[in-house]
Amino acid sequence: MELPEDTIMTGDHSQWDDNSNIRSFTKHDIERITGNYSIPIGKGGFGEVFKGFIDDYDRDVVAVKRYIHTDLRKEFMEEVSIHSKINHKNVVKFIGYSTGENTLMLVTEFISNGNLEDALHKSDISISLDTRLGIAIGCAEALSYMHSMHLSVDLDSLVYHGDIKPANILLNDSLTAKVSNFGLSRHLSGGITRCTNTVKVWITWILYIFTLGGLPERVMSIVLG
Repeated sequence: MELPEDTIMTGDHSQWDDNSNIRSFTKHDIERITGNYSIPIGKGGFGEVFKGFIDDYDRDVVAVKRYIHTDLRKEFMEEVSIHSKINHKNVVKFIGYSTGENTLMLVTEFISNGNLEDALHKSDISISLDTRLGIAIGCAEALSYMHSMHLSVDLDSLVYHGDIKPANILLNDSLTAKVSNFGLSRHLSGGITRCTNTVKVWITWILYIFTLGGLPERVMSIVLG
């Protein structure tokens, strides 16, 4: 499913995209959901993340990522296009987006225990060896699913995350891994790597070795992302 720029401008009210179950939110919707951005939960070079609630009963909790650099519309659309096709228990669920003249925002499910990097180094959460192995396996399964998406959805090329690291792996209440942040994800076709923000030449070499039968799929999932 392609989401060209001229088809995602927000209307007078939120609606479900005709080609998927992805929701389009207006600026007013986002302000209501986030309580005028009253609960910040993260910040980075891309912008800020806020906690929000879809309904009035605080049941459907979401995370809203607001981009600072609204000139990165092409990269934003790439993230929306890829993430909206992914449906896996170890990938953060994509709910919708909001876009306008000076607005680029993504809405995803809210993951309660933050990211793996903080859990390992800055948190009082105790993660057993078995749980750590479960997190690693969950990530590998999510990546393997992404790598084979072209077999089951409307894609003519492979999809790789391109930026797998502890900071991009979120943990839910049961410490289940949820892969997030698809800003560097790309379709790979014909062994060519396209990463607009980071040039990762080593990926091309890994792909070359893999095409010669040098790496099994699970290793490919972990090394390449």
